[in-house]
Amino acid sequence: MPQVNPTAAAPDALQALTELTRVSAEGLAPEIAELVRLHVSQMNGCAYCTALHHDAALAAGHPPLKLAALPQWPDSPDFTPAERAALDLARHLTRPADGAVPAAVHAEVTTLLGPEATARLIWTVAATNAWNRIGIATATRPTEAEEPRAN
Repeated sequence: MPQVNPTAAAPDALQALTELTRVSAEGLAPEIAELVRLHVSQMNGCAYCTALHHDAALAAGHPPLKLAALPQWPDSPDFTPAERAALDLARHLTRPADGAVPAAVHAEVTTLLGPEATARLIWTVAATNAWNRIGIATATRPTEAEEPRAN
């Protein structure tokens, strides 16, 4: 049976996810949004989204060496407390071990980012996870024009 392309077969869902992605990060610092999108995509193993968000994180001002350390962020001194809190929340939302996000994780990110930015971060992680599932389901790969540029 041929593979179904969910973006072509359900364009209204694609439009809704595109709109969710647009509004989810409003009010969230772009450098945090892209760092989280990149890390979530790495955790999910979505090659297309990882390449896309690596380029976007560079454009948001993250140096290449910092991005190289992202998979090991807990052990790297390169990340700010706000970035660490955002990445920790993203980890718990992407790979929930015991269901609910620990209260201490939620409290830390809310203290550092504020309630609205924390809410936007949660929506950003949710949207990124959805895009990753679509990319994985369709085995999407970046085209040559979309591949990150060497900097």
